Amino acid sequence: MPICRGSIACAFAVLFIVFPRTNHAATFIGAGGKASLLAIDDLGLGVGMGGHMQFGIDLRRAGELHIYPNIDFWFSSEEYYRTTPPPWWYQDRQYWNDDIWWDLNVFELSINLDARYYFPLPAALKVNPYAGLGLAPIITIYDWDPKGSAPGWVDDNETEIGVAANIMGGVDFPLSPSMMLFAEMKGKAGSDFELFKFSGGITFRL
Repeated sequence: MPICRGSIACAFAVLFIVFPRTNHAATFIGAGGKASLLAIDDLGLGVGMGGHMQFGIDLRRAGELHIYPNIDFWFSSEEYYRTTPPPWWYQDRQYWNDDIWWDLNVFELSINLDARYYFPLPAALKVNPYAGLGLAPIITIYDWDPKGSAPGWVDDNETEIGVAANIMGGVDFPLSPSMMLFAEMKGKAGSDFELFKFSGGITFRL
């Protein structure tokens, strides 16, 4: 897909520009989880959850770079009736006709390698804003459940694998030396479904 190739190339280019070379080793910060609400192209709303680890590199006066490997899972369901035109992914399927309506359930798993850049701000500020980029292999499972009747129509499942680019921004809210909350908005492009994800989560410092 052109958007996939373009998004991935742009993500790599910005990663090399934004993240400077450093001789400082990454230190393990902690791990945690999150819950998400998603706005998904062609599907509407979805819900998700995930887990993460976090490693930090001190860039001194330039701020901090955090490596953020994480796994996300989301689910969404949509009903398509005979009065609804078929979405883009369905137009070539064999048994489309006006007498069919069905449920589409979509499950997606992404294995993300993200990087967060924390801006250099006064220590007195009690929040830590960041911006970031990342890449992710994507596994998408489609489950079609037809509700009408048509020759040859049965329940159908399909699995696709792709690659997507991530862009994100958020804020950490330290609660204690061992715990912090975060709020994040994340966009994904390059796989079957482009989306925006609004997440809230917690990281436990270990």
